[in-house]
Amino acid sequence: MAHANFAQPWAAPAERVEMGAGRSCCLCDSDLQASGVDFPGRSIGALPFGANNQPQFGAQPDPHLLIGYTPATPVGCARSGSFIRQAGFLRWGGPGGSGLGGESWLTVGVVTAALLLAACAGAKALHSHHAAAVVTTTTPALAPDFAAVSQDPFSSTSSERRPHTFYMYRAQSPSNYPMENVNMANLAGVMWYLHNEIVKYCPRNRHVTRILRFKVTVMSTQDLADQKGTFFGPFAAFDSAKCTVPGCDSFWQQYGNVVGCQEAHTDMGNYRPLNPDHGDKPVWYSLPGACSSANYGMKTAACRAYQSGGACAQVTGDRHCTYHTEAAGFVDLNYLTSAPFSASFVAYGATSPEYQTFCDGGGKEYDPAIDAGRGFTFWNHKHDQAACDGRQQAVLDAFQRKYPGMPTELDAPPPCDWDEAEPR
Repeated sequence: MAHANFAQPWAAPAERVEMGAGRSCCLCDSDLQASGVDFPGRSIGALPFGANNQPQFGAQPDPHLLIGYTPATPVGCARSGSFIRQAGFLRWGGPGGSGLGGESWLTVGVVTAALLLAACAGAKALHSHHAAAVVTTTTPALAPDFAAVSQDPFSSTSSERRPHTFYMYRAQSPSNYPMENVNMANLAGVMWYLHNEIVKYCPRNRHVTRILRFKVTVMSTQDLADQKGTFFGPFAAFDSAKCTVPGCDSFWQQYGNVVGCQEAHTDMGNYRPLNPDHGDKPVWYSLPGACSSANYGMKTAACRAYQSGGACAQVTGDRHCTYHTEAAGFVDLNYLTSAPFSASFVAYGATSPEYQTFCDGGGKEYDPAIDAGRGFTFWNHKHDQAACDGRQQAVLDAFQRKYPGMPTELDAPPPCDWDEAEPR
């Protein structure tokens, strides 16, 4: 089982946008401006697709050429409730390759005004008859039958795909960074992680000092729902913002940048959600962001453009818009556990003198050998459900005291319905 890495972050990939044979997509300048997309020049055009599923503008495109940009907000020539599912410019290419930076745009300006007007009019008519003309795939095979993908991605007919808003938690050092390309958990999951991976070391592993809470809105993609029948994708562990499991890039290319999940084993810590409506297992989540293939400090503009991730301001379930996080406070571990030292780490990697003295003197917050602490009691009895429930309640009480105006609970999260350990 791949273990979560809550103290470090991670990210996600790109996709191929295709259409059924003989159809075309018109992307209008006014629509792109209205969506807030920043693009060079007045790049507008109609790109017909032939039987070989290649855009026909006179020559075969480079298979690694980034033709354009797919905005998080679906826009198109018809702006009255009918949308192209992957609207924006068309992106063509596979993983890797060169020429994928922000400068590698193809301005489709070599078209006549008559062609543009006719194409846009045709696209509007197409939208009025079929809400979603564009489909996503990762293989060079022909796109699925047009009728099979004509469901509006904003349709409420699938309750599984509606946005869900619930709390996620994260154990973290004093450092701060954007909340994408990270692993999070439900409360039971973060306590499981702390007990098994953090507090058995002195000083604490990964320099963890606090539990962060986030209000997270999640919506899966239509591709994942159609092809796998799940709301969540696979959980992916990350280290320093890089995916550390094989296959994550190809999975996200095929199904979109979906939030992943994985349940932890309760035989390694008897943590279960206090509210039975919230499930009965510790759950870890993975939130794909930009450039999952590179560590912090190595994420280039080209990589970010190609592997755009799923973070966005208003979640739609689009392949690049699957979650939004909002900070909802944090609790200091020393305060929570009534530690005999006021500070553990004064900065990342910098242990406070009194904490170092505690460790040097044989102190330990938790020692698996005796299932208890040494000079510490908060983490005693990892397998006792009453003790584990009490620790979770202590976290909720600490958040409530610190943030009395915020709800202790939000809606129940969707069940973790992914039953494979890693992407494949």
